[in-house]
Amino acid sequence: MSSVSAGAIAALAATTLGATPVSASPDPSVKHRSNASVPDGLTSAGSLGLGTQRVAAGDKVDAGLRKATGPVDVMIELDAAPATTAFGQARGRGLAAAKSAARNQTSTVKAAQKGVESRFAATATKARTLYKVHTAYAGIAVRTDATKLTALAGLPGVKAIHRLTPKAPTNSSSVPLIGAPKVWQAMAQTGQGVRVGIIDTGIDYTHADFGGPGTVDAFTAAGASNTFTPTAKVVGGYDFAGDAYNADPTSDTYDPNPQPDPNPLDCNGHGSHVAGTTAGFGVASDGTTWSGGYSSDIDPASLDIGPGVAPEASLYALKVFGCDGSTNVVGEALDWAADPNGDGDLSDRLDVVNMSLGSSYGSPEDPDAVAANNLAALGTVVVASMGNSGDVYEVGGSPGDAPRVLAVAASDDGNDVVDGLKVDSPAGIEPADTVDGTQDNVFAALKSVAYDWTAEPGVTNVPVVTVGDWSQDPNAANNTDGCSPYSVSDQAKVTGKVVMQMWLDGTGRRCGSAARAQLAQDAGAVGVIYGSDVNAFSAGVTGDADIPAMLTVNQATVAITSQLDASQEVRVTMTNDLRNGVSIHNPKAIDQLADFSSRGVGVAGGVKPDVAAPGVTTFSAAVGTGNEGIAESGTSMASPHVAGEAALVRGSHPTWTVEEVKASIMNTATQDVFVGPNHTGDVYGPERVGAGRVVADAAVGTSTLAYVTDDKGAVSVSFGPVAVTAATQTLTKTVRIVNKRPVTSAAYVLSYDAAHPTPGVTYSFSPSQVRVPANGSVDVKVTATFTRSALRAVTDPTTVADPLEIGIQRSYRADVAQVGPTVVGGRVAVDDAGRRAVRAARARALQLERRDRRDVRRGATALVDAGAREREHRGGDAGREAGLLGHRRARRRRHRRR
Repeated sequence: MSSVSAGAIAALAATTLGATPVSASPDPSVKHRSNASVPDGLTSAGSLGLGTQRVAAGDKVDAGLRKATGPVDVMIELDAAPATTAFGQARGRGLAAAKSAARNQTSTVKAAQKGVESRFAATATKARTLYKVHTAYAGIAVRTDATKLTALAGLPGVKAIHRLTPKAPTNSSSVPLIGAPKVWQAMAQTGQGVRVGIIDTGIDYTHADFGGPGTVDAFTAAGASNTFTPTAKVVGGYDFAGDAYNADPTSDTYDPNPQPDPNPLDCNGHGSHVAGTTAGFGVASDGTTWSGGYSSDIDPASLDIGPGVAPEASLYALKVFGCDGSTNVVGEALDWAADPNGDGDLSDRLDVVNMSLGSSYGSPEDPDAVAANNLAALGTVVVASMGNSGDVYEVGGSPGDAPRVLAVAASDDGNDVVDGLKVDSPAGIEPADTVDGTQDNVFAALKSVAYDWTAEPGVTNVPVVTVGDWSQDPNAANNTDGCSPYSVSDQAKVTGKVVMQMWLDGTGRRCGSAARAQLAQDAGAVGVIYGSDVNAFSAGVTGDADIPAMLTVNQATVAITSQLDASQEVRVTMTNDLRNGVSIHNPKAIDQLADFSSRGVGVAGGVKPDVAAPGVTTFSAAVGTGNEGIAESGTSMASPHVAGEAALVRGSHPTWTVEEVKASIMNTATQDVFVGPNHTGDVYGPERVGAGRVVADAAVGTSTLAYVTDDKGAVSVSFGPVAVTAATQTLTKTVRIVNKRPVTSAAYVLSYDAAHPTPGVTYSFSPSQVRVPANGSVDVKVTATFTRSALRAVTDPTTVADPLEIGIQRSYRADVAQVGPTVVGGRVAVDDAGRRAVRAARARALQLERRDRRDVRRGATALVDAGAREREHRGGDAGREAGLLGHRRARRRRHRRR
């Protein structure tokens, strides 16, 4: 008897409108790059990210600027409060009073600006105004010489001076990549009127990205209250957890007792980041909420944070996490989403819900997965992340594995906003082909999460050292990676210095970032550089609270070690001044899979994930900063792209069922995801990326839908594990093709072309040609035929033999679940390998479409098929693989943020 698992046949519809979150990985020290809390003392109206803080009299210049030389761009913060403060304080007396207060405060701020600007002509305070802000921030951005800063700080009306660091938005790359702006412009659809629930760590509704005041003061005031007044963007919500809640019994902060309250303010950052990607308004370059509209192209230079996918959708903050750790209260939030006012009438359910959370090796029977499935059946589009556990069979998580839920994998959009590590000396060591495009001795880097960069000084102009032989692998005797205690001689070398440690990207490291930072501090080091072997960031680093640490690109590793090998001293600065200060544009990486993205599930009978979306160093709202952003990676960051897309589809087609909305998104996710750069190499299949990378404008514009009828809400066809006992065996399921055109029929030819075929498995369609009437549907039988004597185990070429890089070869199961040709109206769009095979189909389709040529130009449909795979023999090496990852512990119901 041969046993195979017949994979997904994804029923996909394309369109003529065209095609186009770093965080948790198997390394437990790798976490999201977001501050867990706001530092004490940040009570002013400035930006947390800019380090605004009450300072001693006469000490008004940011510490990071005190050693600056030459021209600098800075923000002069005024004593006068911004207009938003006055508006908020007067709001309780009525809208007219608030408007009057804001107008009066605007006049006050402008008068103060005029008074300070009048001194810019003097020699001691010479400066040039870049721009002025008065609404969400009261200040003047200027360019001046560093020698003028003290005098400028002494001017009447000046509260403080802060460095302006260069920023570039990455929502302004990932959101356009999936085609959202085409929906805003060509279809006038921005999600307005659609209600989206974010089940996460809450939302910082005071942030400018959500239309809030955009100040740290506003965030602090909101955090001091147990009440919540809905805003124009965050129109509702609830805190089911309380800030101290943590359901992880292995955590030092374990507190399993939720303390719910009405205020869903985010104290972690994850939920705000997710919400910004889903439906943030965007933040203009002056730090205010973007108000320039969405009907025409937006200049990225005018933005600090790009708009979310559905920028005018309404948000509900459903807080299920404390400030740290895990949760068991997801079910409560799903219940709330089904009946927000608790009156028993479920007609007011939310339109869309996003859950960037889950547990690895999850089961569709998980109560939260069942609840999510029920909510989707009720009428809410539920979107969830697939997980960040990499290329391991069946590791995909719950509740994303629920049949009706849209589960999302993570791909790359080729743009990153990251921090900067400055090499003070020697000059000119950054290579000409620097990945950030600017040869200025500032290298792309990621700050460690545990260190409080806003309150602590970091290190400035400090020598760098390495230990061991970097031409050899790290081990206890060759401690290049700092994973072993430093010897007495090495301690003498690193004391008072920044120690660079070898960092291997992926899973082959001896230890994580936290252990290394602690060992470096124990040895007397004052800072740590994790010198990576790659020029991209697949994950962020945690580090240690007591020592500054940064992960940097391989270009920095090579540049610094080369100088040290030549006995040249290298000195570096690692501070908060260059946060979000470096942009990496790598178009070669577009539509490559994020290594951390979980391989989905298949043995349970349903293939996941459903689609892929950008989720690598996505730039979105940073909690508690007022108006700043932060780069995060993970399937957590991919999922909200699809939730926003679902809001656009819902807004355009309010009468479509959840299954139809899901089908429109999956049917049009026709962009392949590749192993190699520049769209080269093997193409990933449904168990890793679902139908493919999403295309929002195609999803909104499609007029033909296709989905399986046997498994309600699944859309894809899956035959599950099959015991092939006969010489020839067949299984059949039904795909329904629905024509949403009101007056025009549509015709299609159905065919199949596997990119990675498995011998002994074929698919056929009956009928193989269909004409679907206007506002009608046609059912097609999909038959999988298994020929026992021909079955062979063929490895998916996208899998890695040793995913943990520890010398243990994995087990495989053959997989023929690959995207084949896409029949578009009367045209055929296929992978290059399948073009010849479908030329005849194209001719037949054109004949059938002769009467409907006009409609052919507008509409589109596809059936993209998937195949069979041998059952993986779990246990053996695969079992050891799972045990080494520690994922068996994750089978419990406890869920984590992705």
